[in-house]
Amino acid sequence: MGEDNKGIYILLLALVGTLAVLSPFLYDAYVKTTDDYYVSAHLSDITPNDYTGISDEDLDKHPKLKEALDKTDIVELTESEYSKIDEFLAEGDDGITYIKYKDDYYGIWLQHIVR
Repeated sequence: MGEDNKGIYILLLALVGTLAVLSPFLYDAYVKTTDDYYVSAHLSDITPNDYTGISDEDLDKHPKLKEALDKTDIVELTESEYSKIDEFLAEGDDGITYIKYKDDYYGIWLQHIVR
């Protein structure tokens, strides 16, 4: 390392060090400003008049929906997964879509939280 390049190396080292220190904070700020997407499922006590029948093949195409049915809980989605499930299901009048899987009816809620 020659004397001519010493200043450049110090500057690069300072820049890399600064990025290493700031990157967790920048990532955290990015995550908090992006939208959140969820799907939740619950076993229905009623037999709805309007529902979408789904098969195992349908659930294979939408693994997060399958996970929500298996857990009967809230599952986080990516924007792409949210869009695919949204297109697959017909939205109900009250924001709940009912599906019939095997012999059971489930209420499905798709949630998009805008930040």
